[in-house]
Amino acid sequence: MVNIYFDQISLNLQDKIKELFTDIDIPVNILSSIDRSISEAYLFINLNSNQDIYSYLPLKQQHQNYQFICVSNNDELVFDALCLFPIHFIRLNNIDNDIEILKSRLSTFINQKSNITAISNNKTFVSLDRNNIKYIEALDHYQFIYTLNSSIQIRSNIAKLLKELGSELFIQIHRSFIVNIKHVKAIKGSTIILDNNKELPIGRLYKAKVKEKSLDLK
Repeated sequence: MVNIYFDQISLNLQDKIKELFTDIDIPVNILSSIDRSISEAYLFINLNSNQDIYSYLPLKQQHQNYQFICVSNNDELVFDALCLFPIHFIRLNNIDNDIEILKSRLSTFINQKSNITAISNNKTFVSLDRNNIKYIEALDHYQFIYTLNSSIQIRSNIAKLLKELGSELFIQIHRSFIVNIKHVKAIKGSTIILDNNKELPIGRLYKAKVKEKSLDLK
């Protein structure tokens, strides 16, 4: 399910957009207002002038995972709106054609983002491909996320981070460690060995959870 928000969009166009999401088989949650606690959303905004563009710029800078679809009857605003990195620009004088183009772009864009998750980092968000995360280590109030090629330090807690990542790929194996089960190579006793040969301990209280993930723990 994706969150969508309409700002000064006609009811007729709102219906067309809702139908668009139905056609690409993606359920939507209609937001009545911009909830800054929501990490990802698709914002359909009506632009009458450059001032409308600039009023949304701080929101885009703070929430990189907010995706904008701009709507206007002024074609001259297309270039200026690029600062919002919009997915598409719907021209009201070419609405049916632009809706069809948007349908294709949204379908491709959302499918590509299916493995991308937004992780809260204090008052901002970090976007990561879940498949690239190998493991996470908690140290005090900080989490160190180790990916295929780098490591990232964020301020969060391990329970919140596990909820954001989802339980289908990730499991907490110790009070200080979360692992991506796709990167588990073997288990020896109370140790998990990752595909880069990194060894991580399995806490006594977490052995049952590891077994539930069908990891052959002995």
